[in-house]
Amino acid sequence: MSFWVYCNSCFLSAAADRQLAVTTCGHVICSVCYQKGKQKNCLICSSQCQISPLSDKSSSEVKTLFSDINVVTTKHLTEISKVISFQSRHQRKLLTHYKKRNEKLEETFVKMKQEMQNMARKLNEQSVYIAKMEKSLQHQSAMAPPVSQMSRASYSAHVQKPALQIPYNSPAPLLRHFPTTNR
Repeated sequence: MSFWVYCNSCFLSAAADRQLAVTTCGHVICSVCYQKGKQKNCLICSSQCQISPLSDKSSSEVKTLFSDINVVTTKHLTEISKVISFQSRHQRKLLTHYKKRNEKLEETFVKMKQEMQNMARKLNEQSVYIAKMEKSLQHQSAMAPPVSQMSRASYSAHVQKPALQIPYNSPAPLLRHFPTTNR
């Protein structure tokens, strides 16, 4: 028995004629003092309680209360250390997973941003090209005689032409289709 275990009434430790017990209300009482009090009542706090003699046959819960604190601390610190190690290892794995996933998403973002810049550049080139073609068509329309002055044969030949290839070096060649009408 540890040096600090004593009766909470007479403050004597266990001896051959003095057995110690623990009450369910949490007091330590010796067999001599227990005889002085009321049966099933705690001599210290007067509450109803049961007693459990302190011996090798005591329950593990009772034994734990009187265990050497160094042994208990070492045992629990070892268990806590295992838990911390296990949890931190899994947290690091999860963090590594998310870091890799984030890196891939950032790479995809950079590629998409570059692709959008390329598409914007191509769109701008196409817009410039379309503006040039529209200007060229306006110029050609201004130079062409009105349809009423054209002979019917030349007008028919002009309308029958299925497609006109524009001889401009475009970023993306365009084919201009003219509608065919029967008049």
